[in-house]
Amino acid sequence: MAFLDDLAGSVLHHPCAWRMASNGSASGSVGLSKVLYVAGTGGTFHMAMGDGKHTIPFNYGGAGGGAGVGLSVLGPVAGSFSSSQFPSTGGEWGRLYLAPSLWASSELDVDSISGPAVLINFSADLIAGGSISLVFFGAVNLADALSPVSVLGRAKAVAFQAGLEVTTTYGVGVTGYQLWITGHGKME
Repeated sequence: MAFLDDLAGSVLHHPCAWRMASNGSASGSVGLSKVLYVAGTGGTFHMAMGDGKHTIPFNYGGAGGGAGVGLSVLGPVAGSFSSSQFPSTGGEWGRLYLAPSLWASSELDVDSISGPAVLINFSADLIAGGSISLVFFGAVNLADALSPVSVLGRAKAVAFQAGLEVTTTYGVGVTGYQLWITGHGKME
């Protein structure tokens, strides 16, 4: 475990100028309520660079699955919604940290954020709830999320974000998604 601690400490010491300013999303799942389920998601990461006065939207969609403890008011179907207007962490907690493969370059350009990504979402809900997400930009597949060393080796950057959501569930869970982030929109 000391190796993983050293690796995580090294990654967090290589921030880039990008940060996740906010995230708006909608997710749905079908399965054994909040116990074991398949899920889909779509939304927009609002990314800021430098002074953070302006953001650039990056749309995404993906599929995955998860597990947890709880129930959905809709039985085997569950859903959640989070607006980019809801309070969420920004600042340093939304900062993107470069993966070891990019330490020499010290920065990401706007086009390198698009493409595959892995999102791991931890949530606690009572109709309204909160979540903490880890996004591995550039990670090739969801299976990589099971091996932190592999993800950090293939990903371009990792970001952490926490936010509020409205959901149809009561409980806690973790969901992993394989995302595809499309090209960026115009600066807002």
